[in-house]
Amino acid sequence: MEDRGFPSQQNADGTLTVEVGEQRQAYEQANESCDQEVDYGAAAAPLTDEEIRWLFDENVKAYECLVSEGFSPSEPVSFGVFLADYREGRSPWSPFLPSTGEGSIMTESCPEPDINAQE
Repeated sequence: MEDRGFPSQQNADGTLTVEVGEQRQAYEQANESCDQEVDYGAAAAPLTDEEIRWLFDENVKAYECLVSEGFSPSEPVSFGVFLADYREGRSPWSPFLPSTGEGSIMTESCPEPDINAQE
């Protein structure tokens, strides 16, 4: 969107804030044009079993890191439960989402796994 004249800023939660001002119609056209260029289906393609296993293992490592840092994340589920939740469209377990009603856990010491950064 910045290439089309609409400055944006990424928020802590991953969303973007775009400065539209009084150019709503031009923004809508630029946004529609961007949507045509971006293949959202490729970005949302289902993970392979190998990728899901990697994500699970990295979340377990993050859980151990969070515990060592003094946090109280929800305990890991089995890989079978994690896989079934993912395959059935439910949010799979994450140590960054505590089981209590508190907000998500954020720390630089224990980064959340990013499947797109997988080596």
